[in-house]
Amino acid sequence: MSETESADSPHSEEEGALKEMAMYAIFCGLTPMIPIPFIDDWALRSLKRQQFKRIFADKKKDLDLGEHSAAIHTLACGVKESFTCVGCFLFVPNFIFKKIILYTIKKIIKKLIFVLSMKDAVDVSSHSFHEACLFRVLLNKDYLNEKTLADENCINHMRRSMEKCCEEHETKPVEKIIVELFNEKKSILLACLKPLVVLIKKARRIGKDIDEQDLHVDEIMGLSEILANKISENEGYIDKLECHFIEIYEASLGEDKN
Repeated sequence: MSETESADSPHSEEEGALKEMAMYAIFCGLTPMIPIPFIDDWALRSLKRQQFKRIFADKKKDLDLGEHSAAIHTLACGVKESFTCVGCFLFVPNFIFKKIILYTIKKIIKKLIFVLSMKDAVDVSSHSFHEACLFRVLLNKDYLNEKTLADENCINHMRRSMEKCCEEHETKPVEKIIVELFNEKKSILLACLKPLVVLIKKARRIGKDIDEQDLHVDEIMGLSEILANKISENEGYIDKLECHFIEIYEASLGEDKN
């Protein structure tokens, strides 16, 4: 088999997709360590949106990415919560205290100690990886198509199914791999943190998500390959995850019809 044929094979395509998901998972895992309150959350959302847009553009070349950006945002970052105007008077003071003052204090203190951020880093990295896997299922199975993309209720339903699968599925095998990698390569992760903050500030200044080309950092690409290889050694893991998600999603569709 020629090199071209090999590179275009389904197996090579899946390997490439796994490495890309691993890369984004590592960058997402770095966001809890960013020592700037609220910027870390913005960075996580930006990275997840960028990844989902990248997967969507690759899988659905016949559909307009810009036209469906709102649906992709919901699938990447979650369903927006809303509250009534009457509740605003009670909600806002509580929000300011809990979400701004306490949140800021907690974040600043936590950034001072790397170890305290490690659990968050692993959780976010693992969650981001699994969500990307499930988004690929929606595209590969054509659950996500021109019709469903235009249906807000359908998109919200897909997102909730993704969240349910991530909650129910046994994700410890991947979390263990990430823990070992992050602990072993701690110095590399910390070294990549400062450049990531620079990229985030640049993206926010021009009002766009982080540019994917800027994420191709040699150190992170090396870690991505290690992570992808370790996950692929856990034979059948992703297949089981995908089957579990399909069961959850299709069962929920049946419930809706009833």
